[in-house]
Amino acid sequence: MKKNGKIVKCDECNKDIYAPKYKLEHNKYFFCSQNCRYKFQIGKNKNPLSNEVKQKISNSLKGFKHTNEMKAKISAIHKGKKSYKRTVETINKLKDTIKKNGNNKGEKNPMWKGGISRTIDFCDNCGKEHNFKTVNYKNSKNHFCSIKCRSEYQSKYIVGKANPNFKSMEIECDNCGKIIYVCPSQNKRNKYNFCSRFCDNEHRKKSKRFALENNPQWLGGLSFFPYPLKWSNQLRESIRQRDGYTCRICGYVWDKNDRKLSVHHIDYNKNNLNPENLISLCTSCHSKTHHKRDYWINYFNEVLI
Repeated sequence: MKKNGKIVKCDECNKDIYAPKYKLEHNKYFFCSQNCRYKFQIGKNKNPLSNEVKQKISNSLKGFKHTNEMKAKISAIHKGKKSYKRTVETINKLKDTIKKNGNNKGEKNPMWKGGISRTIDFCDNCGKEHNFKTVNYKNSKNHFCSIKCRSEYQSKYIVGKANPNFKSMEIECDNCGKIIYVCPSQNKRNKYNFCSRFCDNEHRKKSKRFALENNPQWLGGLSFFPYPLKWSNQLRESIRQRDGYTCRICGYVWDKNDRKLSVHHIDYNKNNLNPENLISLCTSCHSKTHHKRDYWINYFNEVLI
């Protein structure tokens, strides 16, 4: 049983319910649900409101009652005005007129003023005969029966120099010599312009513009330095066993059918073969560590060690 309360019977259905202390102090009646409360209040002898109170409430809700003089003034103001409410007679009259005149469309409408002037011509794309508005017909050079025909026509004929918004310049591809169109701002910004990604990659291999010292990530050729003699398969396998054959960044677990985990130098020094400086990584995470070396050195020293 809960503290500071008692089990009480519902005053409507006599069901045992728990009543806390604050309800015992303030409430005279107790109910197990809202339905029981409503039933108790609607009952004849149990209604807390008397008939006199009910009449006062109903009179207050009825609103202000107009005097006879006020009613006469209101009727005089609205004399001769038609009400907006449709009677059965007016609705039947409208139905009869619609049947006779055919819903008052076109020339049958009493408000008809000749309609919008139109001209008949052929679509410039498909050659179909179409009824155009004269306003649109005069203001445009080409005329189309639909949006689909307009888009097809523009994709065929309004391309390149034929487009009024064309501002590009002709340039040859620096790899294959194909003529391409480039914006003037792009030509100023780029030293080389190519027609495709394939030509860009081929030009990189030929010119070596991102090789060795030309590469912004060049660090003096550290990758060309040889590994020491103690850098053996046994050492790398011992590091993988120590890490449980899992990548220390993403948590990838090595499978026998997959490629072996690579062993990474934390300080990027090949000669430092201390086991605390070596860590096992998967191929994707190992490729990430080739960039932003200062970040990864701090990451391994603070998080993993």
